[in-house]
Amino acid sequence: MLQKIKSLVFDRRFPYFLLYNYLNSIKIKKDTKHKQIRELKISLTFDIERLPTNNIENPKSFLENISEILDQKKVKGTFFIEGSIMGKFSETIRIIGNRNELGLHGFRHELWGNEKWWNNKKPLNYKKKVYLIDKCLKILEDN
Repeated sequence: MLQKIKSLVFDRRFPYFLLYNYLNSIKIKKDTKHKQIRELKISLTFDIERLPTNNIENPKSFLENISEILDQKKVKGTFFIEGSIMGKFSETIRIIGNRNELGLHGFRHELWGNEKWWNNKKPLNYKKKVYLIDKCLKILEDN
């Protein structure tokens, strides 16, 4: 419970952090004002997961479409995929993984970090984390 309260108090998205965020943005602008930016770099990341509201299990068409767009633009992305849906479209994942970076998005969207005020889930213990990582790696190897 203490962790949830701490999470709520230090959540910078709340209005009581408005002044802090505003002053911090002024500081960042001041610090970077006289620096010349030669190249801007961004990362494109995609979370491929089941959502509690619609329980999407097969994002194959999205993956194929976004992969084609990234290829056309000669851009790479990182795809964080839920382990529980990896086996269902392993062929598509393999194709995307050959051209992009793959990452694990948990097995079924478990809580891997600290408790958060908005979430009733408890964080996984170390043993469960190792088990789920091994399970996901096996799914990838078998498909």
